[in-house]
Amino acid sequence: MLDALAAVGVDTSDVAILPEPTGTALIVVDREGENQIVVCPGANSHLSLDAVEFGPEEAVLCQLEVGLDVVLEAARKTQGFFVLNAAPAMDLPPELLERCDLVIVNESEYALIPALADAKLVAVTYGGEGSAMFEHGQRVAEAPSEAVLVANTMGRAAPSAPPWSWHCVAVGLHPQPWPWRTGWGPMP
Repeated sequence: MLDALAAVGVDTSDVAILPEPTGTALIVVDREGENQIVVCPGANSHLSLDAVEFGPEEAVLCQLEVGLDVVLEAARKTQGFFVLNAAPAMDLPPELLERCDLVIVNESEYALIPALADAKLVAVTYGGEGSAMFEHGQRVAEAPSEAVLVANTMGRAAPSAPPWSWHCVAVGLHPQPWPWRTGWGPMP
């Protein structure tokens, strides 16, 4: 997999191959496309950012599947735009929320994390009802969803981050889009 990614220009120099088994997520989707996810972290709980540095021009996207300590370290190291997909939902330390330029959650996570009402910028997805952007708790933008036949919802959270960053530019919340540097986690 690393060779295939490198062949298409993905920088894999910071990918760590760990001896622990890979993480697993059980995703159950109902007829309306709503999902429930149970995460077993596996190797994700052994990640380290010791040798990783982020440049000021890089955007960094984290998800809570890698563990709160790693996310906090990434937030502290990030010089550029920092995005958190706050899944699975948990209490977030004030330091982390203050550092987030954008938090992305679904409606259930938004309800389970009351501190998001004070966050700088939060994108909330509402499944078939669309999505909305909140700035310090005030709705500043919304987008309807498009009806589709749901096959699965695997990988739907992280791909929403780059479009939201472009939206931030379009509505004047940030002067330019960011080059994306996403992902660390175990390789299959």
